Formats: sequence, C-alpha cells, structure tokens
Amino acid sequence: MLNSGGHFTSRRSLLTVFLPTSGGAPMTSGTSSNGIPLPVTRLVGEIKLSSTQYAHPYYACQASPATTTYYINAAGGLTAGDFIYNTVELNTKKYTSNPLSGSNVLYLENYDGKIYAVDFNTNGSIKTVYDCLTVTAPTPTYTITPNVTLINESGTTLPVSVTYTITTQWVPNGTTLYWSNNPTFPAASGGTSINDILGQVMSGSVTINNNTASFTLTAAADMFSEYAQEQIRINLRTGSTSGTIVATATDVYVNDTSQDPYITVTSNVASTVKRIEGETIVFTITGSNLNSNTVDWAISGTGINAADVSPGLSGTTTLVNGTKTVSILVSEDNVIEPVQTLTFSVSGTSWQGTETASTNVSITDAAPTISIVSNTYNMLEGETATFTVSTNNIANGTVLPWWIPLAVTNTEDHDFVGNDRSGSVTINNNTGTFSLTAEFNGIESTEWFTMAVGGTNYTRGDGTTHTLPTAYTSQINILDSVVNVVPDKTTMNEGDTVTWTISSPTLPPGTVLTWDFSNNSYNANNNTVSQHDFIENITNGSVTLDANSQATVSLTARYNADESSEVILFNVYRSGVYAVTSVPVTLRNSYFTITPSSIFVYEGETITYTITTTNVTSGSQFAWFRTGGTATDADFTSATNTGTFTIINGSATVSFTAKGDSVSDNDETITFGIRTISTDNTSIKTHTTVKIKDPYLTISPSTTSIQEGTGAITYTVSSGGVSSPLTWTRTGTASQLDFSETGISGFGGTITLDSNGTGTLVLTPIDEDVIEGNETITVSVSGTTLGDIPISASASAVTITNAPSTYSVSPSTTSINEGGSVTFNITTSDVANGTVLYWENIGTTVPADFSSPTTDTGTVTINNSAGSVTFNSTIDGVTEGTQTIILKLRTGSQSGTVVATSSSVSVLDVATYNVSADSASVNEGSTVTFTITTSAVPNGTVMYWTNNGTSGSSDIYPAASSGSFTINNNTATVSLLAYNDTSTEGPETIVFKIRTGSITGSVKDTATVTINDTSLITGTPSSFALLNFEGPIFLPATR
Repeated sequence: MLNSGGHFTSRRSLLTVFLPTSGGAPMTSGTSSNGIPLPVTRLVGEIKLSSTQYAHPYYACQASPATTTYYINAAGGLTAGDFIYNTVELNTKKYTSNPLSGSNVLYLENYDGKIYAVDFNTNGSIKTVYDCLTVTAPTPTYTITPNVTLINESGTTLPVSVTYTITTQWVPNGTTLYWSNNPTFPAASGGTSINDILGQVMSGSVTINNNTASFTLTAAADMFSEYAQEQIRINLRTGSTSGTIVATATDVYVNDTSQDPYITVTSNVASTVKRIEGETIVFTITGSNLNSNTVDWAISGTGINAADVSPGLSGTTTLVNGTKTVSILVSEDNVIEPVQTLTFSVSGTSWQGTETASTNVSITDAAPTISIVSNTYNMLEGETATFTVSTNNIANGTVLPWWIPLAVTNTEDHDFVGNDRSGSVTINNNTGTFSLTAEFNGIESTEWFTMAVGGTNYTRGDGTTHTLPTAYTSQINILDSVVNVVPDKTTMNEGDTVTWTISSPTLPPGTVLTWDFSNNSYNANNNTVSQHDFIENITNGSVTLDANSQATVSLTARYNADESSEVILFNVYRSGVYAVTSVPVTLRNSYFTITPSSIFVYEGETITYTITTTNVTSGSQFAWFRTGGTATDADFTSATNTGTFTIINGSATVSFTAKGDSVSDNDETITFGIRTISTDNTSIKTHTTVKIKDPYLTISPSTTSIQEGTGAITYTVSSGGVSSPLTWTRTGTASQLDFSETGISGFGGTITLDSNGTGTLVLTPIDEDVIEGNETITVSVSGTTLGDIPISASASAVTITNAPSTYSVSPSTTSINEGGSVTFNITTSDVANGTVLYWENIGTTVPADFSSPTTDTGTVTINNSAGSVTFNSTIDGVTEGTQTIILKLRTGSQSGTVVATSSSVSVLDVATYNVSADSASVNEGSTVTFTITTSAVPNGTVMYWTNNGTSGSSDIYPAASSGSFTINNNTATVSLLAYNDTSTEGPETIVFKIRTGSITGSVKDTATVTINDTSLITGTPSSFALLNFEGPIFLPATR
C-alpha cells in the first residue's frame, strides 16, 4: 500500500490494472454511481519490487515506449515528489503531478508471472497499460579470453602472469563455473604441468556476477632448462572441473626464462692477438640462476705476479642483469722477456654447486722507444755538444747508429773536429751518450744541424724482428764569428736615403769590413744596380767597426728615367771573404706624369699642369722650367720661366697665364718640364703638346630669309678666349615692333657665353597683319678677350617677308528654324582694310526662303580683319524638309578665286496646328465636327485627340474619350455625336485637344464645345409644380 505521502508501506501490495480490449473499445464491467460504464479490471496480484534496474530473461513487452525507464526503489517509493494514492485501483488514481522524474513509464512485475508497463500522462493520470508477452527462455552463452598469449617464467622479464576473463549471457548471478588446464602436449613435449604454475594449480572455479568473472595464473621459475615455450590450454566447464566444456580459451605459452645455472667469461682480445704491456684487457662475465650475483675472479699464468697487473691478481664483482665487465691493466715492466699467458678465471655458486669459467690472453713486451736530447742548442765554434739517448725495452749492449741527416743541416765535414758527422752509441739500462765538437773556421754565417739516432733492425723478447724508430733532436745552431747587417728600410723610393747598420757580437772594434752590391743587385731585367742610381755615384766601399763593434753605410737614390724597380742586396766581407748579405731592399722607380688642363689655351687663359707621381715620397721638392717652345716669355703674364713645386700625397700643380695681345700669332707651342733640385739638376719629364691660340668671335643666323609668323631666327655665337657676356645690337629696316621680343630695351642686349664659349640669341618676327614690303635685320656682337682686348663680329643679314593673306568663314550656329537668323563671320589676316570679298550661297535654300538677303550672291567689306553676312529666314508654311545654307568666299569678283567655304547650316521647317468646331454648342442628339488645319506637316502623319471635358464616353459617339486621325494636305476632320440620353444632367462640355505622338503626347491646340441637356425630366406628378404654363403636359412613362 502507499501511505498519504506517496510511499509504499510494505514490500508487497495488490494492484488492480485496467486492460484495453483487443478491439480498441474498453470492456465494461457494470456502471458507476453516475451511470457511466466501468471498464473491465484485472487483479494483477502482488507487486515485486526491485532495487536495481529491471531485466528479466523470460519476458518482453509488446510495446516499448521510447523514453527512459524508471523503476520502483525497494528502499521506499518512486523518485518523484509526494502524491496522493487513495486506492489500489489504478483507474481511480489521480496524481497531482507526474510521479516519474523525466519519464512517463513504470514497469511492474507480478508474482502471477506477468509483466505490465504503465504509461503516465504528463499530469500524472494513467495513459496506457501494456500487457507484456511471455517469450522463449534464451540459451546461456559463455566465452573465456586471456589478456596475453605469451608470458615468462617468474623473474624480472614481464609479463609473468595471464588473466582470463569469463563473459556470459543469461547466466544468473551466483552461478559457479569451473576451469581446468588441459594442454594438448604432454609435459615432456611442451605442455605445462603442475610445477610450471605458481601455487601448483591446474584447475579451479569462479562465481558469475553480472555475467562476468576472472582468474589469474602465474608462471613458476623452475630453474630448469625445458622447451623454449610450454602450452597452457584452459577449458571452461559447468558442474565441476570435469563437467561439460562450454568454452575454450586461446592457447597461452610460457617462455623458458629460468634455465640451468651457468657462468661464462670472455675478453676483448682475439685468441690470435697478443696484448702488449701497458694496454688494458676487458673481461666480460655472464651468469644466470646463480645463488648470488656476487662472483669471484682470479688471475694466474707463467711469470705473472701482482706487479704485472692492476688492480691485482683476484677480486669480486657483482653481476647486474646477469653480466659485468672487469678491466685489467697489464703493467709495462721494461724487462725483456718472452711471451706470457694470462689466465682469467671466474666462479659462483648455484643449487648445483660451484659454476666456473676461464679464458686466456697472450702478453708480449711493449714496443721499444728511443729519444735523444742535446745539452745545448746554440754552440760556438770549438764547443762540444753532448747527446743523451733514452730507450725502453731495448736490451743492454745494443749498439745504435747516430748521424746528421743531410736534409736538415747546412754543415760540412770540416765544420766538426775529426770530420765526424756519424757514429754509434751503446745502450745499457736503456740509456747511452756521445759527443760532437764544432771546428774553428773562417767568417761564416750561422750553421745548423739536427742529430738522428736509431732506425736499425731489432729482435724483441717474443723473437720477432722489428725496425727501431728514428729519434731526432731539435735544430742545433753553430754560432760563427757573426757579422750582422740590417737596413733601416726594405722599400725605398728614388730620392730616399737608405742606411745599413753593420754589427758583430764577436769581432773586435777597429775591424775593417768591405761592402758592395754591384754583383748581387738586379732589377726586373736583370740589370745590375749601377752608380748612376745613387747621388753618391758609388756601389762599394769599406767601414771600420766602432767601439760598439758597429758601422753604417748611407746612400741616396737618384731620380732616373722610367725603368723597372730594382733590388739591392748589401754584401759584407772580411779580408775578402764573404760574410753576410742583408735582407733585400727594393728600390722602387719613381714615375712622373704631366697632364695639362687643356691641350690649348687662348690668350688671357691660365694653363695648369698637374704632376702625378708614383713611388715619390710626399714632401719631395722639384723644379719646373718652361723653355724650348715657340712661345716666348713675352707671351706670358710672368716672364719667369722656372720655379719649384712640392709633391704632396703623390701630386702637385703648376699654373701660368698666357698674355693677351692684338697681334695674330697663329698657334704657339709651350714646352714644360720638371727636374730634380740637386747638384746634377737631372731632367725628369717634359710635355710639349700645349698651344697658345689667338681669340676668335663669330655670329651666324639660322636662316637668311624668314616669313612673318612662321618661326624664329636663332643667332649662334661661337668664341674662344672671349669674356662673357657679349653686347649685341641690330641694324636694318625691321623695327622692334616687327618682333615678339618686346622687352628688349632699345632692341639690343647681352648674350651670355657658356663654358664652351657659345651662346644664342632668338628673335621672332611676328605677323603684324599689315601689308608691307620685305624688311631686313643684321645683328652684331662685341666684347673683350680674356686678355682684355676688344673683339667684335657681325652676322649676315636676314630678310623678313610678309605673311600670305588668310581667310576663314564660320556660321554662328549649325542649324536654324524657319523664321530664324544665322550670321557668317569672316576672319582674315594680312588683308587690307576696305578689301571687298564676294560671297555666294551654294546651299539648297533659295532667295525666297529669306527676308534678307534676297539674292544668292553679294559682297562684304573687310575692316580690321573681319566681316560678316547675316541670313534671315522666313516661315513659308511649305513642307520642304531640311534645307542648307553654305557660304563660299571669292576674291576679285563672283568668279574669282575661292578663298574660303563655310560649314553647312541646316534650315528646318516649322509645323503649325489649329483645331476649330463647326459650332460652339450642340443639343443632345446633334453632331459636332472638328476641323484640324496644319502647316509643314507631312501627308499621312497620324495625330491623336482626347476629350478632356465634363462629358464622358457614354455621352458621345463613338463611345470613347480619345482617338486618332490622319493629316493629308495639312487638314483632317473628326465628328462626334452627342447622345440624347434622356437624363437630366445639365450642360456638359467637350474639350477637344489635338496631340502628337500618342493620346498623352504634346497638346498642339484645343477647341471647346458645350452639349445642351435637352432630355425630358421624369418623375411623379407630386414632384412638379406647374407655374404659369399653358398647353399640354407630356408625362413620359416612369422607367
């Protein structure tokens, strides 16, 4: 039952459910108290409550509502809010709201074995009760699946376990199922046995809950070497471990990862290779299934003791992941001995006992080594050098050769006492010594050598023969009676001074040395440096060492003609014996270039010579001279013909000015040269191509004849050695008014010359529109030369001719209507006032078309270059189409030369329109005729009429308010009949409008006609009052 709060009061209750009939209409079971038939009810029985979502394997509903299902909760009622439930008869139940949260369906299972689904309306009332059918009970299904198909025997390599998951359908919760391991192979042939599974299990059971269960098997580490893989096959059974097989899992295999115990050792040395003393041997230990990862190692062998190996003859180490390396350093004992065998042994315990292994490595002596050092590396003649040879692994008493290799020395046999440059040394306890003494000789440059030792065959302790290495010393210098010579510069220019400093750390003061370079110096052409290359004119000499055992030699290079650079090798001798040569000094030849600012100058101009040098020291001073040309000192503003200049950063300039005179000298040449400022005054370079020219001035016109208004006269001025600007003047019959350049005061002015001595003057003759004869103009220019001497020139005369007469005629418009006017404007140039021109109308118009002029020909007089003729057209009312006026001008007479023809002017017809009625008013029943009269309207033209009066289409015939008519011979008529409509309307009007184009086109004229209402009045006798009426009264029948 449900209490007043809407909750069940017990876990069981009765429920009466209304069931629909199969025919769709509810079955009835009596009537209610108000007479309404009651539906058939069925006592369902007790309600089974469920605390979980309902699912039954044997029942299914006929209809499945498409909403989420909510089920009764055994803990107490529905999940909705409180509601009222007074009886267990669902037909009388009324909820205050839907009792289901978000859904309208409630499923009920009864203990009578039936299921019903109750569908609620939103307001809580029952909507539908579905009867559920009983269906065939389904067959349970079973599957069993392993999570892996390959595992390892228990250890560090995963996985070592397999989990089987059992999945069922239609199997009740709490059902017990059984499993068993049944390999297809016997244990001896690859199947698992009881010892292969941890816990020694081969079968078991599981309990099904919510159609699933699982169990796990773990492989045992059996420490036996077996098949590489062993099979697990699990069968799922019902009833017992030997019951019916309902499912078989996929086979799972166990890797044999826990095998028999073992230990091994290997080295990084091949069995055919000998390890050399001083090298490291790496031993790799591998073990499996030992009782402990800690293993022991030991070294043994013939002649092997603790001093031969490091870290010792024995030890322990711990395997990591079954392996470990041990490094053994074989000590180098520097003892010659035969090949030794080193044995490396390892051991560890297992369940079987002690596991052991060993490996051998051959050991031989290290390769011999040799080194050599000297007790000095700079020795003087007469001194002794002692050499110490050190070896390793070379037997006592071994004799090694030593020698001075020829490739690493500049010595000779006589440079050593006893001419010794080779020998031998005996080795004892890996060492030996020998000595070498330098011999006294004459003055020489420093000598040097390198000592070598070894390089012979040698037998090692293992009986093999090898070539000993060769050892070398560093370079050893033999210091002679030294003379040094050093220049203060290694590159010099002509004009520079070079100083060589000679010194000796061994020669005493007062020693006389000689020098030269004549036989050892050369230039690019292998020519020796000679005395002319130096101001001192010497190429050899002698010096005496001062108190500091030093002396100097200084020479100054002379400027010479262009030649290649030369190299000076300064040699020093003692008593005629060559001692030393200095580093080379390059004597760079100096180059001079003379470049004039121009290859000619005019009198009064300045010429500048630029001297450009190469390999000339900045600050060097030179002299210039100006002699030898045809120009004399009198041709220059300064009579001084020589001077000096200084080279700064490779260049210098010299300038002088040519004097102006009025004498025509023709071209004169200038010779300019440069030389040294020294006692020998050596000439270096000259330049002879510059000339002095006389000044000149010319002016020429661009033409000798020009017509007024056709262009300009350009005067071109050419000059040389003339100052700018020039003054120009003109002579001739042309005046300033004949030119457009009106701003020139006094019709003269100046002309500016450009840098090339040229200038221009432009004069433009204008068309004055005056009849006059030819005129002339002559332009002259004058100025001074750069030398301040007057100079002038005149152009040839230019003739200016009159411009030809010109005529044009143009109409004031391109078209006029009949009755309009057009003026033809005549414009001339170079035509005298009062000139009579003759005109003729050659268009399609005739004199009758104009009110004036009344002829096709006439005259016009030109004044101030203009005249005009005006045509005034008349409206003739004749349809003619478009006509033209074209005016042709002639000179002399009507048959004279045609000088101009106008463009065509169109004369357009003017159309007129008029409409009139034959009567100003008509009575109903009468006809009115409208007559249309036009002018200049072509035959066949269609026009339109409209009635815009108060009468309508029902008042006239034809019954329309518009129409059309055709013009022929400029006339047409339209007749309209006024209906006698017997209606009293009062006067009405016809406003007759004629139009062009359409019934909405432009209105051309209007005529108005009144329609008198003559229809009789109708009505009843009481409607009338007869006043002063005599005679019969007619009363028409009432409509």
